[in-house]
Amino acid sequence: MRPTNRDEFQIAILCALNPEADAVEALFDETYDKFSQYYGRQLGDKNTYITGRMGQHHVVLCYLPGMGKTSAATVAANLRVSYTHVQLALVVGVCGGVPFPSSNMEIMLGDVIISDSVIEYDFGRQYPDGFQQKSDVKDILGRPNQEIRSLLRGLNGRISRIELQEQIHKHLQNLQAQPQWQYPGAGHDVLYKASYRHKHNPPDAIHQCICFDCHCDNDPVCSEAQETDCIIIGCAEKFVQRQRLESAASSSVHFGVIASGDTVVKSGNFRDKIAQREGVIGFEMEGAGVWDSMPCIIIKGVCDYADSHKNKKWQNYASAVAASGVKAFLEYWTPGLQETTYSGQRELDEKGIYPQTNVDDEAPKYANENNLKQMNDSIGYLNEQGKYETAERMSRQMLELCEKFLGPQHPYTLLSMSGLAGSLHGQGKYKTAGMRYRQVLSLREKILGPEHPDTLMSMGNLARSIRGQGKYKVMERMSRQTLDLCEKVLGPEHPYTLMNLSNLANSLSDQGKYKAAEKWNRQALELYEMCLGPEHPDTLKSMAGLASSLHGQGKYETAKKLRQQTLELYKTILGPEHPDTLLSMSDLAKSLLNNGQFKAGEKMSQQAFELCEIVLGAEHPYTLTTMSCLGNSLFHLGKYEAAEKMNQQILELREKILGPEHPDTLQSMHAMAYFLLNQRKYETAEKMNQQTLELREKILGPEHPDTLQSMHVMAYCLLSQKHYKTAEKINQQTLELHEKILEPEHPDTLRSMHVMANCLLSQKHYKTAEKIYQQKLELYKKILGPEHPDTLRSMHAMAVCLLNQHKYETVEKMNQQTLELRKKILGSEHPDTLQSMHAIADCLFFQHKYEAAEKIYQQTLELYKKILGPEHPNTLQNMHAIAYLLLNQHKYETAEKMNQQTLELLIKILGSEHPDTLRSMHTKAVCLLSQKNYKAAEKIFQQKLELHKKIFGLEHPDTLQSMHAMGLCLINQSKNKAAEKIYQQTLELRKKILGPEHPDTLQSMHAMADCLFYLNKDRAARKMHLQTLELCEKILGPEHPETLSLKSRVDQYGCVCM
Repeated sequence: MRPTNRDEFQIAILCALNPEADAVEALFDETYDKFSQYYGRQLGDKNTYITGRMGQHHVVLCYLPGMGKTSAATVAANLRVSYTHVQLALVVGVCGGVPFPSSNMEIMLGDVIISDSVIEYDFGRQYPDGFQQKSDVKDILGRPNQEIRSLLRGLNGRISRIELQEQIHKHLQNLQAQPQWQYPGAGHDVLYKASYRHKHNPPDAIHQCICFDCHCDNDPVCSEAQETDCIIIGCAEKFVQRQRLESAASSSVHFGVIASGDTVVKSGNFRDKIAQREGVIGFEMEGAGVWDSMPCIIIKGVCDYADSHKNKKWQNYASAVAASGVKAFLEYWTPGLQETTYSGQRELDEKGIYPQTNVDDEAPKYANENNLKQMNDSIGYLNEQGKYETAERMSRQMLELCEKFLGPQHPYTLLSMSGLAGSLHGQGKYKTAGMRYRQVLSLREKILGPEHPDTLMSMGNLARSIRGQGKYKVMERMSRQTLDLCEKVLGPEHPYTLMNLSNLANSLSDQGKYKAAEKWNRQALELYEMCLGPEHPDTLKSMAGLASSLHGQGKYETAKKLRQQTLELYKTILGPEHPDTLLSMSDLAKSLLNNGQFKAGEKMSQQAFELCEIVLGAEHPYTLTTMSCLGNSLFHLGKYEAAEKMNQQILELREKILGPEHPDTLQSMHAMAYFLLNQRKYETAEKMNQQTLELREKILGPEHPDTLQSMHVMAYCLLSQKHYKTAEKINQQTLELHEKILEPEHPDTLRSMHVMANCLLSQKHYKTAEKIYQQKLELYKKILGPEHPDTLRSMHAMAVCLLNQHKYETVEKMNQQTLELRKKILGSEHPDTLQSMHAIADCLFFQHKYEAAEKIYQQTLELYKKILGPEHPNTLQNMHAIAYLLLNQHKYETAEKMNQQTLELLIKILGSEHPDTLRSMHTKAVCLLSQKNYKAAEKIFQQKLELHKKIFGLEHPDTLQSMHAMGLCLINQSKNKAAEKIYQQTLELRKKILGPEHPDTLQSMHAMADCLFYLNKDRAARKMHLQTLELCEKILGPEHPETLSLKSRVDQYGCVCM
């Protein structure tokens, strides 16, 4: 029976050329309407339609205005607006065939090709030196839905394929009652070798014709040759023999990958290259434009071999076999009873909960309820597909129409406002979307009441937009309120209830309440799988939410596996370029980074970032999220300069788009502070981190994991500037909060333990530090595994602690193990690997193996210069180590020269008051002292002491170390009285600040004893030497080098200057 309206059409056929459409129309069993005279079309739809019946199916035939993906995509989008219930689009016409896709498949002109998947052969980037195709093009377009896949699999069976071919032949015979659809004959089916070009051949290719110089694919041929038949220009050589040629009048059907693009393929070599790499069986130009808009199958007749020897003899016949293929295919297609409306909405419609709507009598005919419903469904579909800009344009059009003819409070007006808000939210315009959602909610509460399903849906949508604005506590309150109402009104299994259950879980996760979030996420996921199925997009969002709550608890491996599963499902269900798929890629990249898989994380985040830029634009929040992930991966790979530059760009964009107090903006500020800290720009890092910390405390609260993250960095900043007590106090507070909120074995807790151990190490509390390092190392091995970069970092720290205790054999063994693992995991040129090389050299240096140490230092320096640059603080640190080594080898001039170069660079890069600069000044002074240039040395020692007093104060350990060095300089000048005074002052301050048994205090006692000896106060000197020796044996141990050295002096009763 003839359809009453457009909603009854479920099959669309799209054709680009007139012969293609003519053949399809000729096979209609009945024609209903031409050029939309009866059924009409939606406002703004410029497509041309012919409707009719093929077998049992009502079909709409759509003419494309031209060839190519763009034309097809535009037509498909308009088709969705007018014919909203189309379940299957068939792209029908002619294509280029691959003659031998495999050893057991031969394709001839006039065969039928049916797609089971599609790639874009011209998808990639245009570089100055040419076009680069994406290497993995197969992932660009999603696969067909399950219903289509099942049918294609069935038809591809041997018996079913024979039946399909027989049906095609029958329909083709009916068409061939008209002469234009006749078979051209096997004599016109000529295949040339792939490399053989269509050009003038001798004697026609005279010297004046460019064809004479055509020898490969890159050489041009003349335009006359391109328009001339093969026989006329002499393409008579290098034929390829085929087995099927004699029986080719009977078309065969082939199923496989079809390549789609905007350029006509006219190269046999290019054809075979793509076919071999991607398994392609045919080339065409429209399918990719339709494929992602709606469920789609491409059915094409082969009219050429996609080489330069094209002719139009086969175009009509190929169109006819394609049309026959469509009619035969539709005899097997039984559509499911699918609806475009949401299942929860459909249930409410059936219960009659929504009020009846009346359209203004003066409204134009296209503003009827049926058309408005179709427009609303299309907007919902576009938003679901991630096509937010198109959805926004259509929403604004519908809203204007509704407000004008239905009024601002009509349900359809509110639907269009809600659809507009959804499209704005999808574009990351969270504040604007929130204003729209709030407006819709206010009107629905007034018109429908606070417990109406539409009102509850608006509350849930508003909560989502509030989350996008970073107001997590507000979102939690609203989600709890909405969830209670949904469970009361709609029941625990309704989609709206599940949406708000997920909202609540996400709000908890965003606040760092990961355990509670996991509980709600698991409940939501179980209900989603039961009610909507395991492959529903909302189920996948719930899986992503659960993975995030697991990741937040430090369960990185479990989260990674779940995110991999989620991403694969997103690619299958929504396609590889859907915004939710891209965000899922970014989430997986984060998991890879946290699992120490830095290169895989970089690759994944790079791919996600590039696709986000194309699909969503450079300023979309999702793009910035993937960009941030990429920046982190660059940092982890030791590409510090690129990482800092990228993060600066992200920070500026987030401040502009999300605002200066959005949590994502604060995350970028935190990252920038960390990058500065890594470059030893401590003051700048501290200032930025302080600002971030204050904002996080204000916005997220003092116990949020992000706030603790900033406290951790603050402690590290202070420690790096040698403010030990303040750093220790802040870190102790951070550690306690980490243990309380995230548990003792969370990776963030272990990082706080690391800073605590560093604080103790810096203050020379070696045994206590060692104990914490050991505990932390065991936990890292247990939680992250023995080869995780964080575990290796912990091993390195442990080795440094042991080195300070002169446990050289253990240190050497541990450093070697760490180095080998870092080379294996991170590569031989990663900064962490170079750090291990430097540590091995340090160990050799402390054992006075200067030549071996120098060799490794030099090798490390060259690598630092290559990877981080000649002025990076790590490079300068290595230069300083070499200078100090040369000093100990008594190569004073070389040492002084290198140290001077290092000092100048440190002043330039880090400033004259940076701890690294002061350390280099100390080395310079020692260098002068060793050369007996006492006055110059004293001047620098004095200058350094004044700077230490200014920066740290009189009672800081480093100031006291400078005072000790000044005393040493005075002793070497025989200014013993002055030395005694400064040594006495240093000793008293060290006892007060560090305690009477601290190694530095013992150093001062030893120096004071030496000074007393030089002043001929032998009894006092011997007494202090014995007292110092007793404490050294107790504190450092009887075998410690310092203890042994002191014992030797006491035994000999001879004091040598320290």
